[in-house]
Amino acid sequence: MDKLLWQPSEKLKDNSLLNDFCRFINFKSSNDFKKIWKWSIDNPEEFWSKFWDYSKIIGNKGSKVIQKNKAFNKTKFFSDSKLNYTENILKKKSDELAINFLSEKGFEENITWNNLYEKVCRFSSYLKKINLQKGDRVAAYVPNKIETIICFLACAKNGIIWSSCSPDFGIQGVVDRFKQTEPKVLITCDYYYYNGKKINILDKIDEILKHIPSIKKVVAYNYNNKEKENLKDFVDFEETLKSNLDEIFERFEFNHPIYILFSSGTTGKPKCITHGSGNVLIEHNKEFMLHCDIRENEKLFYYTTTGWMMWNWLVGGLATGSSIFLYDGAPVYPKIDVLLEYCQNKKINLLGVSAKYIDHLKNEKYESKNLDLNSVKIITSTGSPLAEESFKYVYDNIKKDVHLASIAGGTDLVGCLVLGNLFSNVYKGEIQGQSLGINVDVFTDDGKSIVDGDKGELVVKQPFPSMPVKFWGDSDGGSNMLTDPLDASKWDYRIDLNDSFSTGGFNYFVDGLEKNQTYYYRWMGGNSVSPQVWSTPTQDGLIQWWKFDENGGSQILNQISERSGTLVGINDSDRIFGHKGKALKFDGDGGHVVIKTYKGIVGSNSRTLSFWLKTSDANASLVSWGSNADGEMWEIGEDTHCSDEAAEIIRQRLMGQVFSVSAQIVEEEICSMEDVDRGAKVGLRWALGPFELANRIGISEAVSMAQSYADLAEFELPNWFAELTEPLEFNYVDTHVDGEVATVRINRPEAMNALNEVVVEQLGNALDSLNSREDIKTIVLDGAGKAFVAGADVKFFVDKIQADSFPDIYEFTARGHEVLNKLENSDKTTIALTTGLALGGGLELALACDYRIGTRRTQFRFPETSIGIYPGLGGTQRTPRICGIEAARFAVLAGNFLDAGSAASLGLLTHLVDPSEVEKTVSAISSSGKPSNKYPARPTDSSHPAAAFALEFYNDANMESLAAGNCPEGFDPEDKMVSRQLKSLSRTAPIALSMASDLLNDAVLTGDNLQQGLALELERLDDIFASSDALEGLSALIQGRRPNYTNS
Repeated sequence: MDKLLWQPSEKLKDNSLLNDFCRFINFKSSNDFKKIWKWSIDNPEEFWSKFWDYSKIIGNKGSKVIQKNKAFNKTKFFSDSKLNYTENILKKKSDELAINFLSEKGFEENITWNNLYEKVCRFSSYLKKINLQKGDRVAAYVPNKIETIICFLACAKNGIIWSSCSPDFGIQGVVDRFKQTEPKVLITCDYYYYNGKKINILDKIDEILKHIPSIKKVVAYNYNNKEKENLKDFVDFEETLKSNLDEIFERFEFNHPIYILFSSGTTGKPKCITHGSGNVLIEHNKEFMLHCDIRENEKLFYYTTTGWMMWNWLVGGLATGSSIFLYDGAPVYPKIDVLLEYCQNKKINLLGVSAKYIDHLKNEKYESKNLDLNSVKIITSTGSPLAEESFKYVYDNIKKDVHLASIAGGTDLVGCLVLGNLFSNVYKGEIQGQSLGINVDVFTDDGKSIVDGDKGELVVKQPFPSMPVKFWGDSDGGSNMLTDPLDASKWDYRIDLNDSFSTGGFNYFVDGLEKNQTYYYRWMGGNSVSPQVWSTPTQDGLIQWWKFDENGGSQILNQISERSGTLVGINDSDRIFGHKGKALKFDGDGGHVVIKTYKGIVGSNSRTLSFWLKTSDANASLVSWGSNADGEMWEIGEDTHCSDEAAEIIRQRLMGQVFSVSAQIVEEEICSMEDVDRGAKVGLRWALGPFELANRIGISEAVSMAQSYADLAEFELPNWFAELTEPLEFNYVDTHVDGEVATVRINRPEAMNALNEVVVEQLGNALDSLNSREDIKTIVLDGAGKAFVAGADVKFFVDKIQADSFPDIYEFTARGHEVLNKLENSDKTTIALTTGLALGGGLELALACDYRIGTRRTQFRFPETSIGIYPGLGGTQRTPRICGIEAARFAVLAGNFLDAGSAASLGLLTHLVDPSEVEKTVSAISSSGKPSNKYPARPTDSSHPAAAFALEFYNDANMESLAAGNCPEGFDPEDKMVSRQLKSLSRTAPIALSMASDLLNDAVLTGDNLQQGLALELERLDDIFASSDALEGLSALIQGRRPNYTNS
């Protein structure tokens, strides 16, 4: 029961639409979801037919609910039905709100159902006027605005196929997607906002048009009619709405394409996933009504862009008669709870977000206790799995009484395979159940259903309506038999070339090829045993053969899948299905095949090359090969060993893909170089990120690998990467200014923001810049992720010790002192947001600030003496000046973990507040200015157990006993606290413990002269790092073992 987070009441179950549907079909579910789900997959024809009726879909249902086929993807639903998607979306006629839009800039727009209906019908009329027909394509490069939905619904009304990209996509990303669909019209907008920045869209359009010649017209609208940009010579969207009102809703086939969604494109060009209008309508109706309990007049909000399938899903919610709400901008700008505040202000009923958004709120310790979210009855989370702790976070910090549904599906079904329901409980880390009518299971590797709790592959075991209609650009997968190499009557030519070829060039021409005609071509080549081998296209008797990649790319592979040639002028759409796989389609405009850089075609023996050609005439080079063969034969055998040469080819191919795809991600402004590297290290557990790897192997080699892969995959390597000649520089320190307050964030969460040479240098530069600005009053230091700063980079010290480079350690530490002194001596009020973990150097960085704000999650520790060194960035000097010598010994010598309360009692935390009060506390401190006494040399609360114990146990009288490893007089060594101190001290390096103790005493002796104390700390660096114990302690930490100190 400890995993149970929410339980629907019996009243909620009884009043749910799911239960209403069960009554509608006379099914006694007993409020048991597994029971109704099992019925829905056992009786799919009845389920989908009944649900069509229940959801009141407008159209002719027909009689063929399911037309079965042995091929999974050939099964059809409602094959004789007719409907119009937009007619179903706009069936509600009223002056009530249909759509609300809010920009991150704060301006809103609304549209009523009647007004939406009128604008859709007028834009539909315009599309007909410019002769767009059923099946034509329209592409949209647009933000998430009402105008976008008007355009989409008008296209769907006319049977025109829609595709969209959000404006954060770069030019190449847009071209890679839209070019495949050959749109005739592009819809766009003048600009959009993200994270406070105004970003122009129109500046990219001319370049996009150069690459997509099918686009004949561009329609553009203004983001804000009160702040219009010039729309150039594009068609003004507002002018199109002057067209006549077209209220004719032609009804199309159930699976007539409505939109094309795109795969991510991380392994090549994005796949064009085509969905049918009736397919998505009935699926979305089912998910909203039966799984989310959404009914007419409710309010739906999903944070999404037009490039994510959740935009299509949200628009589908209009069919329930509910209003939908659009937000365009960054999800945490201008403040972290802007989306939740939107829900409060608009009384949202369904809130949809990504799991990463919830994780971000959790990591930032956000609480929504100041918001009224009573209207929110369901929160859906998707995009990635929602972790157990994130489930709990929602109920603890967002809303206690809410239906939290972790949902999962995909672009390929534009819906969900698993999601929520109101019959089931919500448990931490668990999805409530399968989607009704979809037979979802989890399989082992050998295709068997697994028991609860085991891991496996998510599998759909029977067809369902919202399967993709097809992949755009493919044929129907083989039913249209365009070519057949076995049937000579279907080929005009089959040519055998028998000759002895020496190194040199060879071309074969077929006369009379005409432009814009279609020619189909399959070929094989190699050393034949006899001419009869070519009577059928078989590989029997061949020593070597080649084939083209039937799925994509430009490569020609030989029989061991080694690249040995290139397709020239051939696109993925030129691969045509036939009886035996695919053939190549040539248009008579210079497309041909080149075979080069291989062994085995030359020599004194006769060679045969054969290919099959379907054509009427020809006049182009179809196959050629070059002169760089060396006459050696491939050795064909059973050995599966990978040679060094093959391994290097694989290495270069894989690295090239990593570099080129990573560069494309940055080019498309999906995220920064640093974020790409961070994702690889955190998400994939790589030791180095792609761009760090590029620096490691050398920029010129990395660029060469990336260029080779880009050529192979037929996409353009981004110029910024292709033109690199110097190592990449990374930014790990971000600065954000808000009025008089500047926040400096150390952004290296994959390393818990550990300090290294680059971070220290960038932090120093940021502080120099801010200290010189008269408009800045307060500097706030923060760390990205769960930690403030987790000390210095330990590996740096180990590497330098092993290389006898002690001056480098001194220089790094001295530079660290300089940076901390920029805080110490700043005329600005300095604040450290230590709301997470602060260890070693991170804690020393915080202590250089005037104030340290913490929450209940704050943890402090000086671990140095346990790893063979002492705190070298002021920890031995600032700590006793803040909390007194006894408390400093408690913190520094024994390395005690200090929770938030203990740290506050010692004075190491100046403000312990609720997470929701952090921002307000920063504001209050900024207004009050610098502290009157930064170094009081005593605990803030000496009555706190930690402070009281430190004052008594670590006083001067006891230090001799402790140094000797003994329990001081008057203390019980069996006492839990005393025992812990003695154990901690026994596990420190004796040299480090002694030096740290001496330096703490020096802090008392130097008194108000902090700089003199810091100088003493620096002077002893060589002594501590030259000790054997320092290397042992630091190495043990890296290796995850307990150190063995020798006091040397």
